[in-house]
Amino acid sequence: MTGEGPLNTIGGITFGTLIEFTGNITVVTADGHSTTQSVDGAVPAEYTVSGTAMSCVFQNKGRTGSLTVTITKDGSQAGFATTSAAYGVVSVAIP
Repeated sequence: MTGEGPLNTIGGITFGTLIEFTGNITVVTADGHSTTQSVDGAVPAEYTVSGTAMSCVFQNKGRTGSLTVTITKDGSQAGFATTSAAYGVVSVAIP
């Protein structure tokens, strides 16, 4: 995904055991347009997006394992969420 404005990186999706996840990433660009990207994957994973604001929601597709999402902006942690629940959901947004 590309856009205008500062670089926001969704990364640091960590795990205790190998798990799969599904989710989406929404990015708002400097001109006010938003785009949403659906993702399916397995940890570890990293997604890089560019925009002025963003949100993401990921769900653990299994019964075990922990899913942690860290958003960095300009090299610093800007958002963090974790779940170890079966089929647990994490949601993070930054302005």
